[in-house]
Amino acid sequence: MPRRKRRLQSFFLTAKLLRIISSYIKRTISIKLNTTAEQNAALEDLQKEFNAACNQIVPLAAVNKCANRVALHHICYYAVREAHPTLGSQLVCHAVKAVADAYKTFFANNPKKRRNVKRPLPESVNNLL
Repeated sequence: MPRRKRRLQSFFLTAKLLRIISSYIKRTISIKLNTTAEQNAALEDLQKEFNAACNQIVPLAAVNKCANRVALHHICYYAVREAHPTLGSQLVCHAVKAVADAYKTFFANNPKKRRNVKRPLPESVNNLL
């Protein structure tokens, strides 16, 4: 194969590879929202509702010793939707994922408190049930 043809072939292969790689690269930008007082209040209410949903899911994850996002979703999704009707379905799914991730992280960082160890639940969890 002539040298020029090999160089062109290499160039086109490199260009194609760069296009494939760039299609997988994501860019994230951070912007500041300029909200009105009314919009700011609505965002704060939404944040409080999301936190309340997470707090409702935590005892269910502890009682069932469940850190799997999908299993936890099946356990608590409808109860959370019913208790927090203002939250959209996607936010409920994000709350379930946040709790599952926090539960996994807790046991990863505290190896002495593995999930298979049987012990009574803390009083704060019993009060929520």
